[in-house]
Amino acid sequence: MRFLYLTGLMLLVAVGFTGCGGTPVEKAKPTPVPVQSSVPVSAKGERIRHSLQSREVAEIWNAAEEARSVGEYEKAADLLKSALQQAPEDAALWSRLAELMLRTDQDVLAENYAAKSNAFTKDNTALKYRNWLIIYHARDKRGDSVGARKAEMRAAEYRYPR
Repeated sequence: MRFLYLTGLMLLVAVGFTGCGGTPVEKAKPTPVPVQSSVPVSAKGERIRHSLQSREVAEIWNAAEEARSVGEYEKAADLLKSALQQAPEDAALWSRLAELMLRTDQDVLAENYAAKSNAFTKDNTALKYRNWLIIYHARDKRGDSVGARKAEMRAAEYRYPR
């Protein structure tokens, strides 16, 4: 089972959130328009539906995705931190930031940001699954085999909900 999770997250990291750009938003509208984006969470290509309520946050998200797609992870992380100043309870933004921290070997921050995402995630089991996989890999990379196993078991709870 551990191999399945490792394979799933490695595929997630390798493929990297393809198709997360969101729906274009017209600038002429005076009120924020929700922007839909899809975030792959497993090897099977499941997606999390994410709605950004602020046009500004959506634009920052798109800029972060562009930076991430060309390997500018620090720039992408800085942009996401900026977006979080405007939307501090956005679980998907925290999760994406956690993934970037994992990619840049900042494993403690990756785990903390994934846990924060879980705190803001209500009943989105796919996002919780993804966050627990990030926590699993962060702990595993640090050599915390007991903690990694616990995170793996938590991920399994959300991967196959009852």
